[in-house]
Amino acid sequence: MKMKKTVLSLLVCSLAFTPAAFAQDKKEDMQPKPGKAIASYEQLNEWLKSKGVNDTVVTSHIPTVEEINAALKDMKASRDTKKLSKELGNDFKVEVEVFNTPTEVKVPTYIPYKDVAGKKLESATATGVVRIMYKDAVMYTLAANSAEFLYDGERVIDFRDAPRSTDPRTLSSTNDREEQYLYYYSPFDKDTVAEARFPWLTKEKEHITGHIELRFNGTGNYYINDVYFK
Repeated sequence: MKMKKTVLSLLVCSLAFTPAAFAQDKKEDMQPKPGKAIASYEQLNEWLKSKGVNDTVVTSHIPTVEEINAALKDMKASRDTKKLSKELGNDFKVEVEVFNTPTEVKVPTYIPYKDVAGKKLESATATGVVRIMYKDAVMYTLAANSAEFLYDGERVIDFRDAPRSTDPRTLSSTNDREEQYLYYYSPFDKDTVAEARFPWLTKEKEHITGHIELRFNGTGNYYINDVYFK
């Protein structure tokens, strides 16, 4: 009886490694996740090869837009926490980062002196960036670049419009920005909004688009107020 049990166990183990079982595993690997994938199997692997990455990513490992957006909800990059990263599994990850560039304070002559008298004025620009990555290869970059803001610790005193989307300083090799503009939220907050599309890792009519809002306020804080892909 003991011999029969041993033979049966060996038979079960051998069946687990039959060509049929292997084919079933391979079939499951090629099943996409529910939702909208951030890249197609063929184009992603072709792109990785062009970047010198020898991996082959199976379809079931490719994250979806829904997974990216869920991760971004908890990633609040700001002046105090400038860079955050979250693993999505299977070597995919998403990063968010904000940074600023202080500039020399020059009070425009058209601003009444009484509006700035006795106040400490500061000036800066800011940038917010979201990156979707496989290992160290950046698949998508979504960025918003604010122009110069003059603030007094409470209000935004003066500002320049956001750089045009065609400005070379605002472009990235991993996005195709369609639009960038400044949203006049209030005297205390200004949002630089950018829209981008990513046409090279998905099939036609399945292109990914991104939306990002970089907020700058009168206290000198800057943070990503909202961001999502669709």
